[in-house]
Amino acid sequence: MNIKESLKAAIYPLYEELAKIEQEKSYTTFCVQWGEKYQPGGMLFVGRATYGWAVDDRDTERLFTDGCESQVFARPDQMKWVESYWKRSAFWRVIRNVTHGVIGPQPDWYEHIAWDNLYKLSPDGSNPSDALCKKQENLCFEIFQQELSILRPKVVILLTGKYWNYDFLCSVNNDTAPAVLEEKNWAGYKAVVYKIGDTVFIGTEHPQGKSEAEHVAALTELAKKYI
Repeated sequence: MNIKESLKAAIYPLYEELAKIEQEKSYTTFCVQWGEKYQPGGMLFVGRATYGWAVDDRDTERLFTDGCESQVFARPDQMKWVESYWKRSAFWRVIRNVTHGVIGPQPDWYEHIAWDNLYKLSPDGSNPSDALCKKQENLCFEIFQQELSILRPKVVILLTGKYWNYDFLCSVNNDTAPAVLEEKNWAGYKAVVYKIGDTVFIGTEHPQGKSEAEHVAALTELAKKYI
């Protein structure tokens, strides 16, 4: 099976469970995206949550059905929309410049990477509350592990801050604290490198309001070292 078929088979049942959380609420649902040229052994960039998304449909079948107005999984425009959006977002500017630094300048750089969020349910226009994170976290742990096993990235860059990502890293590492390979300081912050199995995880801060040039330089150096 290809990535799309394998992912759908693995995560669809988990999204059915996710849909049962506060069913009366109009939360938006996120699914991982990958570019047309993404290959296992590549880079996966991870954020916290979507801060709202295109639809607030909670019906799993519609979210996963090709051609449905509510389709979120494997959308025809997945990653392509980034081309006209990245300049407006510190998050995406950092991802673009790190990608250029690792694979070389590419006009379709967004097609070579994958993008994920730790938490899949969020209110439109904000991150999920602590309470909503708690309600969905075990399912999100499972979904994240399935995504990793199918996408098989070599380097995962978590642009989230440790408060958001550390429990996910522990869940991937059989519920134990992952060993730190190294740390790199940048602009008063630090990027922390962990290795779990064959995958290298780089935990760092969300780029908003921080030095993008120093952040990009640190992440590029680390990603090139381990990719």
